[in-house]
Amino acid sequence: MAFTGCDVVVSRVGNASENQLRSLVSIFNGLIWSENLASDGRTTKVAPDPSDNGSPVFHIVASANGYVAIGPGSPNANSNPRIRVYADVALDIFAKPGDKVHYVAV
Repeated sequence: MAFTGCDVVVSRVGNASENQLRSLVSIFNGLIWSENLASDGRTTKVAPDPSDNGSPVFHIVASANGYVAIGPGSPNANSNPRIRVYADVALDIFAKPGDKVHYVAV
């Protein structure tokens, strides 16, 4: 099945022990949750509070060019502020506690 929509993954970055840093292939320090938006839409889950394991980051990959907005409540990618996303290009953005992602294809 072909990938459609927008995948959002939340992880933490930073504060990994020296031994963990040697074995990490990416900057992520443990996955927290993931959600696939099958089409234009908003995540139902929110970014967690920072912890000793690092700060939360949204890892976003869309199947089509579009825009994302990030914020608390109901962010709106149909208006500014928003960030352009390109098909199959990953975008990593630090998140504040309670932030959601809204994606719209263009």
